[in-house]
Amino acid sequence: MNKYFLIIFCCLCLTNLTAQDAAKRTSTDKQISQIDFTETFEDGSSGDGTLSFHALNDATTMANYRFEKTSLPNPYSVDYNYHIKSQEDGSYLIEMGSVLDPLSMRIDDDVEVTYNGDDLEFPGNIEVGTSLKDAKGEYTLAIRKARFALIYLVEVTNRQVIGQETIEVDGETYEAFVITYECRIEKSVNGNTINARAENIKEWYVPGIGAIAKTRTGKSRDKEQTNEINSTLVTNSVSF
Repeated sequence: MNKYFLIIFCCLCLTNLTAQDAAKRTSTDKQISQIDFTETFEDGSSGDGTLSFHALNDATTMANYRFEKTSLPNPYSVDYNYHIKSQEDGSYLIEMGSVLDPLSMRIDDDVEVTYNGDDLEFPGNIEVGTSLKDAKGEYTLAIRKARFALIYLVEVTNRQVIGQETIEVDGETYEAFVITYECRIEKSVNGNTINARAENIKEWYVPGIGAIAKTRTGKSRDKEQTNEINSTLVTNSVSF
C-alpha cells in the first residue's frame, strides 16, 4: 500500500488565457491543459506524473499535481492543488512551493499547512540576461496527531535567465528560456534545525506552458548524514 505524502512542489506554469479561451485558440500562444512528465531521482528510481490546469476565473488558475513512484525503495503517490495568479501588469505570482523537491516535504501523517512569505514572480516578458526577484517564506506544518509543528524556511536567490534553447516534446518544438537559481530549505522543530538542503536548480521554461524540464543538484544534511541531491524532470507530452 502506497504511503501518502504531503508535498509542496510544482512545475512552474503561467497561463495567459482562461480554459475556455484555450479551447478555442489554435495559435502558438494557446494554453496547455496538461503536462505528462517523468522524474528520476539520485538512486536511479523514477516515477510518472501529470500536471493539469483549470481556470477558476480570469486571474486565477488551479493546478492539480499528481505523481506516483512505484519502484523501490519507498514507493509513494502524491495528489494536491495549488494556484497561479495573474497580475494586471502581465506578470504572474506562483507559490514558493513550486521550487521544492517532492521528498523535501515528505511526511507520513495528515497535516494542516499554512504559508507566510513571498510568491515567486515572473514578468510577462522574459528576456535573456535579466535577473528575477528573490523570494523567501515560511511553511508551518501542523501535524494533527502530534503536539508539535514542522517549520520549513525556504529561500530562493540568484534567479537568472541565462539563455534560450529549442526543446522538442512529443514531436513538437518549443523555444524555452533557461533559468537557474539557488534554493535553501531548513526544516526545524521547536527551533531546532533537523534538516537542511542547499540546491542548484536549472529549468527550461516555456512562457504560457511552464518548466518543460528541470535538473536539481546539491546536498541535504540530516542529523550527521549528508546526502547528494541529483534529480531530473522531463516532460513526455503536452495537451492543449
